[in-house]
Amino acid sequence: MPQTREHLNICNLLEIPDGIVVLSRIDLVEDPEMIELCQSEVEELVQGTFLEDKPIIPVSSISGEGMPKLKSALQKLQSQLTSHETDSFFRMFVDRSFSVKGFGTVITGTVLSGKIQTDEELNRFPGKERIRIRGIQVHREARNDVHAGNRAALNLAGISHMSIQRGDQLASPDSLITNFMLNVELTLLKDAPYEIRQRSRVRFHLGSHEVMGRVILLEEDRLIPGASGLAQLRLEEKVSSKYGDRFILRSYSPLTTLGGGRIIDPSPGKSRRIRRKLAERLKLLASDDLEGRVEEVIY
Repeated sequence: MPQTREHLNICNLLEIPDGIVVLSRIDLVEDPEMIELCQSEVEELVQGTFLEDKPIIPVSSISGEGMPKLKSALQKLQSQLTSHETDSFFRMFVDRSFSVKGFGTVITGTVLSGKIQTDEELNRFPGKERIRIRGIQVHREARNDVHAGNRAALNLAGISHMSIQRGDQLASPDSLITNFMLNVELTLLKDAPYEIRQRSRVRFHLGSHEVMGRVILLEEDRLIPGASGLAQLRLEEKVSSKYGDRFILRSYSPLTTLGGGRIIDPSPGKSRRIRRKLAERLKLLASDDLEGRVEEVIY
């Protein structure tokens, strides 16, 4: 279905490294050959993506068919994953914010990196508010700490639930850069409905944050489906990010995923350099040459 294809495209753009395909509700299928046909269609769909040659497991939550195989595959997948970035700074996007009687403000989200303990302090981004962690829950169980990969609920002290909303981030102080503009590597999907031209208005998605903005292409005057290029995003609200963050672009209207990419300069200005010179600088920042990138940022 179109939504499935869009979700697969988004996972590719975010560079999700691994996964499993699950065919659910097979108890509703009367003819077993239909399941085989669906598996063949899925194999064709995922060719050239991170899910190519990955397990395709038919399951039913009603009868339990396939569930043991799925659990085993998930355990195997977990054992193959690299360790989370627990040594990095703490970072978590907020996807819900609400108030609980007797506790106050509670937010939920998935921890992207780092770890935090109760009574430690974080900053809300974008912004400068210092917030203390009053309590932590993971899957409804109270914990003293939380780390990268955990789905968590944090009870916050010092802020109203109205002052922290979906799209905000909790992170270690001074760990993110906040700006209205971003220099990026941008790739359009091969099946994007149309090309991007200068100053196209788009929806920018970073984590759970959605912001309207315009695309300034730095190498050509248009970017066709399937092509990649350097661009500057000029947003209508401040965004907090860091080098290497992955993002998604969707059309202003109707809502359709156009493409996505990687942030290579989270704090640019409206450069007065000619576009060619700026593009050369960004190619260096996007390279694997760490020493060259540091020199370019400093000078």
